[in-house]
Amino acid sequence: MAKVMVIGKIVRLGNSAAVRLTKKVMSAAGVVAGQSVEIFAEEDRILISPAPKLDSYDLAQLIAGITNENCHGEMSFGPPIGREISD
Repeated sequence: MAKVMVIGKIVRLGNSAAVRLTKKVMSAAGVVAGQSVEIFAEEDRILISPAPKLDSYDLAQLIAGITNENCHGEMSFGPPIGREISD
C-alpha cells in the first residue's frame, strides 16, 4: 500500500464535523464511500482505519467466548424513572 499525505480541512456537517477524503487517499487506504471505519483520537492525532468486516454474528461462537473472568453479575442502574415497569 502506498503512503499518501494530503492537507485536508475539517468542515461543518449539520451539528457534526467531517473531513473529506480524496480518491487517492481512499484508494491507498483500501476504503470506499459508505464503508464503516474505526476512528481513534489520541493526544494530537485522529486515526481512521477500515472497521473489521462482520457479516453476521454466530451465537454459538459468542456464547462459547463467555468465561467466569469476563462474565459480570447483575448491575444496578438506579430506580425506575419512567415507565420501565408496567402494571
